[in-house]
Amino acid sequence: MDRSWMDIRNRRHPLYIEGVKEFIKFAIDHMPPSETLIWCPCIRCNNFNKMTPDEAEEHMYAWGVVVAYNRWVYHGEEFDQENNGHGNTHIEEESITVDAMQEILDDVRAEQFTNDWTDCSTIDGDHLEHGDTILE
Repeated sequence: MDRSWMDIRNRRHPLYIEGVKEFIKFAIDHMPPSETLIWCPCIRCNNFNKMTPDEAEEHMYAWGVVVAYNRWVYHGEEFDQENNGHGNTHIEEESITVDAMQEILDDVRAEQFTNDWTDCSTIDGDHLEHGDTILE
């Protein structure tokens, strides 16, 4: 698939727009059946946030796409066996590595969210009990 559109700076250029549409179609075609969200490859999200394909498409028009993301592994693209020279073993190891890394990132995000939420339960040294409100 042609990815030259990813280098086009003018996000209103017809080739860029067509490339984004093809990317979104590719991502949807390679989504697991139970999934409704995709990783957003825009410059701001950098495949770190999941959203609907329509939202990701809007982001790509608004902020552009990460140019270095030329192998769409987060969107269902397989590693090319001919280019890596290591056969199937390398592909399986790489897939495991990506899955393991994603699991680690999910754990870190969940822990950070929990820490942020816990920090919010104390205001000026007063602990809020379940059911209490800040405004009285």
